[in-house]
Amino acid sequence: MKGQMELFSEEKDDRERIEPEAAEVSREFEWFCGFLLQEKIKLSKNTGYIGKKDCFALNGLLRAKENYEKPTRFQTFYPVIHFWHYVAMNFQILEIDEKGTGVQKGENWEVFHQASDVERFLLFALIFLESDDLSEDGYPFISEYGAFAEWFRTASPTPGKEYVLSLPARGYKETDRPAVLMIMEELGMLRVLPETDLDQRRGTASWRVEIRPLFGLGRDLHRSIREKGLFSEEEMADFCFGQFMEERLPVRKTDGDWKTGAIRKLFCEPEETDYSGQGIELEIRPRYHDSMRAVRMSLADTLGDLHAMIQKAFQFDDDHLYAFYVGHGSLRRTYMSGRAQDWDDGPSAEETRLGSLKLKKSQKFSYLFDFGDSWWFEIKVLKLLEERVEQPEIIRSEKAAPKQYPDWEE
Repeated sequence: MKGQMELFSEEKDDRERIEPEAAEVSREFEWFCGFLLQEKIKLSKNTGYIGKKDCFALNGLLRAKENYEKPTRFQTFYPVIHFWHYVAMNFQILEIDEKGTGVQKGENWEVFHQASDVERFLLFALIFLESDDLSEDGYPFISEYGAFAEWFRTASPTPGKEYVLSLPARGYKETDRPAVLMIMEELGMLRVLPETDLDQRRGTASWRVEIRPLFGLGRDLHRSIREKGLFSEEEMADFCFGQFMEERLPVRKTDGDWKTGAIRKLFCEPEETDYSGQGIELEIRPRYHDSMRAVRMSLADTLGDLHAMIQKAFQFDDDHLYAFYVGHGSLRRTYMSGRAQDWDDGPSAEETRLGSLKLKKSQKFSYLFDFGDSWWFEIKVLKLLEERVEQPEIIRSEKAAPKQYPDWEE
């Protein structure tokens, strides 16, 4: 037990500090969601991201603000907004509306709001510290900073303690705070102090930071997950909202209920839905070619069935691996063919029903066939049908299909 106890901060009885800080972080996320809903902001059809003007306005409402003077930057230049957008959309707390450009309450809105503030903070911390969707290199966000990650795992969690950290400079001014510090400040784990020392020769800056009350809780979660060797999202969620909360945050009779179990539901597989009474019409176009095929299918059909339909529609030989790419940016999901899953652990195309993708009219996604020759196809949702489709069919064709192996036949 000694090794296990060393994972945790020195003070377990810190609820008086943790609870108000967690409530403040929760309010920050509520302001973010409220802004998107009340201001009826428009999302980009191409990326699903918030526009420049709305990002600039929203930035002014947050605790960790960028010091931009004009609304000239995309969402990805606002790490905190980009992070909140991922949390809200990925866990379906918010979702894109039927028009495809607005935002509405998602199917998990009510479930999320049943959770305690501490559970919400742990969700945010788990995503920030362990998710590989937000980083550019496919590793958890904090791992991009090397020495910083090591400091985070070993630093004292005493609130008020100050450290000087050397991190790569960021932004046009080079003194823009690194994304990892911005998000940690927004999550109440530390505060970035004004003094900055820029080393232009090495492209780094030294930042003075102050430890905040939630630092220890986030650090202990990260250390515990690493110590236990947890990698899958489901394993980490089970541990975080089960054993970790029980051991790190023991409940006293005088305390409110921190452990509602609501957040754990966000990680559960959705119940199987019967899509057999619904259909969809899709337009399929090969990249760099002017042919087109439109097909009608059932929403109960899988992406594997769609793959077979594309092969049939364009008269290709089904002799290579394939994948579908749905969504954009940090919200993009890859669905692989069964054979390709030997080297990729993404969701199976053969097991993913079209209905489970929650596709909207005019939404686009991509299909890649043959990872060597790279046959890319763009797919657009033409129509959603409230009727049964007995079997997939081609409903419209334009121009001859491209030759799968043109060089071999000439």
